[in-house]
Parts: sequence; structure tokens; C-alpha cells
Amino acid sequence: MGVFRYLRLMRFPLVLTAVADSLAGYLVALGGDGAVDFRVAGLLALVSGALYCFGMACNDIADHERDKLLHPDRVLPSGAIL
Repeated sequence: MGVFRYLRLMRFPLVLTAVADSLAGYLVALGGDGAVDFRVAGLLALVSGALYCFGMACNDIADHERDKLLHPDRVLPSGAIL
């Protein structure tokens, strides 16, 4: 079950917020009469989700020492991922 540890590190359930925000911005930028390019929308969703996951993991790595004291149950301080 090692995959779930990494998903927890990246706070994967919250990735949909990043995807939704990016797609909403794309649709607003198109305006009412623009045609949606689903290839662009799909790539935008993929990239925004990946950047979100990467940023959350980097945040936990940067705050590892602080999290040992304040959030010992998180993935890195608990030793679930070394």
C-alpha cells in the first residue's frame, strides 16, 4: 500500500480544486463565444494537477523539521516515507 502514502503526501483528494480553478480560468478567458479545445483543457487539467501535487510535496519536504513538532502524524515526520 505504498502508493497511498505518496498520495497522502501530495494531498491528492484536494487536487481537483487546482484542476477546477484552472479550467474555470480557461473558460472565462475564452468568453461566451469561444469554442473549447478539449485537448488544451485536458492538458491544462493534467499540468495544473501535477503542479499542485509537486508543490504540496515540496512544502512537506521544506517543513519537515517543523512538522516533527507540530504535525508528527504527517507522512514524512511519521516515517511512512523516508
